[in-house]
Amino acid sequence: MNNVMPSTSRALLLSLIALVLFSPVGIDIYLPAVPNLIDHFKAQQDQVQNTITVFLLAMGLGQLVIGPLADHWGRRYIALMGIILYGVSSVLAVSVSSITEFMWVRAVQGFAACCTSVAAFAIVRDCFSGQQSAAAYSYMLGAINLAPALAPLLGGLLIAQWGWQACFYALAIYALLVVVLVNYGLPETKPAFSEPIHQVLTSYRRIISHKGFQYYSCCCLAAMTMILAYVTWSPVVLIKQAGFSKLAYGALFGMNALWILLTSMTAPWLIQRIGQHHCTLIGLLLMVCAGLLMLASGSLGLSLAVSLMMPVGMACVGFALILGSATSLALAPFAECAGTAAAMLGCVQMVGASLLVMVMTQLTIPPLVLLAVVMLMMGGIPLLLSQRNLTITADSGMRSAGG
Repeated sequence: MNNVMPSTSRALLLSLIALVLFSPVGIDIYLPAVPNLIDHFKAQQDQVQNTITVFLLAMGLGQLVIGPLADHWGRRYIALMGIILYGVSSVLAVSVSSITEFMWVRAVQGFAACCTSVAAFAIVRDCFSGQQSAAAYSYMLGAINLAPALAPLLGGLLIAQWGWQACFYALAIYALLVVVLVNYGLPETKPAFSEPIHQVLTSYRRIISHKGFQYYSCCCLAAMTMILAYVTWSPVVLIKQAGFSKLAYGALFGMNALWILLTSMTAPWLIQRIGQHHCTLIGLLLMVCAGLLMLASGSLGLSLAVSLMMPVGMACVGFALILGSATSLALAPFAECAGTAAAMLGCVQMVGASLLVMVMTQLTIPPLVLLAVVMLMMGGIPLLLSQRNLTITADSGMRSAGG
């Protein structure tokens, strides 16, 4: 570690986990409430589904602003600002009277989550390098995906007892607890030297033009699009079409989240043996195989739930392998502007995935077929690009692995 003593790394990692959980918890805890929100706001199904993509869209666009500010003002200040804004918007979510107002509040909540996410990822880049950073990202990813394993179950229980509003009160309470943790337990890790804020456009231009960043950010975008498509369409398939209860949906959703958790916990071991670049390629290949399996499931006579959950489980393993390794490789060359680079990466994957899923939601194609196409495209295209740019990506991976 560069700025924080090794003895503090465990406490630091706990604080970072608390920061990155704002995004997945903010999405997953109210997934079982999608049918309730349709009835409460008298809204269309696609309008309520788009409250998820609006959250991620705001999170992605907000990073373009928050990243440079994190480099200029410091990670800790940005994190605290985001936590407070997140808590306030969570309380406001229960007081709105229309789906349009609810979307605006969700956009604010997404912007707040981007503050905590940018701060966390920039701190990792400040304090770790090479395979250590890949391992840290993998552990954070594992913790992020423990939330989807538990949040829908928690959301289902809260909804059953007190209604969908209880989900957002729970988010406000979480923000209150984390603001205390961060205020007393998170050090400032911003490097003594960072690029001046007026050079933001120059920094973004340099980041975007970097060949390694271009490729690995596309891999992150592919993984995020797949998981967002699954999160957006799974309530329709399992609750509306297959007839599962909200608690049963939460349990099924949690199964795949646990696959991601287990993969993320073992990814550092695999990274040490085959490298970050090859882990990324294996993850992409698993997504392609999952798409083929999902297309074939209809002809095999499998139930709707099995046709969805079995291929998605395979794709989720691929998602975990891709995101930890590709994130580390994408950010590795940008030590002096880690916040800006993390923001650019977050914007690419969040905004890109949100827009892609939002457009595809309007199509009349059955959700299972659409999700299979997403897996095939999102896994297959980066694999083909890797073959065309094998020397560039492999060299970039080796340089990063060496620190």
